[in-house]
Amino acid sequence: MSWASDVLDLGRVIGGDRVTATEELGQLTLTVPSGWWRSIVLALRDRAGCRYFDWLSAAGGPSPYADEPELAGGLRVVCHLVALSPGVGRTAVRDVLVQTTVPRAAPVLDSLVGAYAGAAWHERETHEMFGIDFRDGVAL
Repeated sequence: MSWASDVLDLGRVIGGDRVTATEELGQLTLTVPSGWWRSIVLALRDRAGCRYFDWLSAAGGPSPYADEPELAGGLRVVCHLVALSPGVGRTAVRDVLVQTTVPRAAPVLDSLVGAYAGAAWHERETHEMFGIDFRDGVAL
């Protein structure tokens, strides 16, 4: 099995078939429903070795879930996680982008600060730029 299929399988154990994976130019992206955001990120940290949080931000764009009209025109939140696997003579770096979409009218998402303390600054900046509230995170 490949890293991409392992990550997708792990996401689907939690979020079911709503979790999808794409790979473009060597970059793996996992798309998850917002209700499973924190659970899937925690599983990636604990079971896939994604111990390093790199960044989190947001952007507008189409929703990957056409059957949820409240997400049309929503905000896509993306974080970049990294797993390092020591090898002989070099370290293997595996990374994944995890993305979800929140409605623009009520942009709320579970915070990742409990999993990665470094997410605090990124969540504050994303809140200031896009108005997204991060539930159970630092005071914004």
